[in-house]
Amino acid sequence: MAKNPNQKKLFKIFPDFAQKQICEINLDTFARRWLTQQNPKLAQAELLNPLISWEMIKEAHKSMDAEWSFGGYLEDRSILLAGGYQKETSSFIHLGIDINLPVGVKVFSPFNGKALLIDDEKDYNGGWGPRLIIQPEKNNEFAMIFSHLQNISVGLCENIREGQIIGEIGAAPWNGNWWPHLHIQAVQLIYLNKLIQEERLLVDLDGYCSLDLLENLQIIHPDPLSIIM
Repeated sequence: MAKNPNQKKLFKIFPDFAQKQICEINLDTFARRWLTQQNPKLAQAELLNPLISWEMIKEAHKSMDAEWSFGGYLEDRSILLAGGYQKETSSFIHLGIDINLPVGVKVFSPFNGKALLIDDEKDYNGGWGPRLIIQPEKNNEFAMIFSHLQNISVGLCENIREGQIIGEIGAAPWNGNWWPHLHIQAVQLIYLNKLIQEERLLVDLDGYCSLDLLENLQIIHPDPLSIIM
């Protein structure tokens, strides 16, 4: 059963797991402890290996008696992403929420809306993977990004109903070469449309930012769970 409103919102996206134990987790905090206490010979950069990071997450689930987990909004992931592209600009602040579940789990839309964009940048070094952006029917200010998917089952400009299957949790490397999870991220429609018009979507839209950009980007990318009613 849900212990807080955020978990109830996640059950809309994963109704098949609504009766299974869920936990909230700070992956960077757990990664630090996991490396220090259980894998002291493992380099931080190796956490970017999807097989290793998924093993770590499964151990986190086991330690918390849970089958799935979520967390990550505005989380500093300087440990988890020490060997990633984020290091070049110190962009370790996570602008979305990750929901950690096995490959192939069905993803459902948590609201009525319209598919604004469907793409796949085919970046296997920490990219978005197959990505779907939906504008909620009752929200004219923000859209929602769903990424690291596979088998996206809706079409561009399609009207989507709440509870409709929109895809599945994707597998590495095609999901951007991450451990299996769904990344959701809110984005201001004005900002999103500007990037599309200027053909800068793949350049300027990211799931991470540096501390010096956080004040502005936190407005552009609010807590995605605030978009789900």
